[in-house]
Amino acid sequence: MAGGGSQSVQSGGVASGTVVLSGGTEGVYGTGTNETISGTETVYSGGGVFNNTVGSGGSLTVQNGGVASGTTVQAGGTEGVYGTGTNETISGAETVYSGGSVFNNTVATGASGAPTLGAGALTVSAGGLASGTIV
Repeated sequence: MAGGGSQSVQSGGVASGTVVLSGGTEGVYGTGTNETISGTETVYSGGGVFNNTVGSGGSLTVQNGGVASGTTVQAGGTEGVYGTGTNETISGAETVYSGGSVFNNTVATGASGAPTLGAGALTVSAGGLASGTIV
């Protein structure tokens, strides 16, 4: 998807292999798989993304009722979780907000709360949950 473009995946719809460039946006109410995100992706209630990669400068937001599984957040990428994240690998920064939950995520070696190149950071806000995290 060209920078500045937008795509919406409606309930029941599937997007596979999508590339969201810097400046592009994607909203997922259905399913997204094997996508590469350098822009902005938002997963809404009832939506799910699977095996997506968030690159440097990219952001993924998982709203309440949304699911992200198998996500890789590369250095310089960010993910905010209000819904559920599972089996993710974090080399960038992930924040779990109140009501959000992450399970069995792996945070890259060197995590310190202040992201540096190649080192992941996981922040769990009050009311958030992280279980089975590997650091």
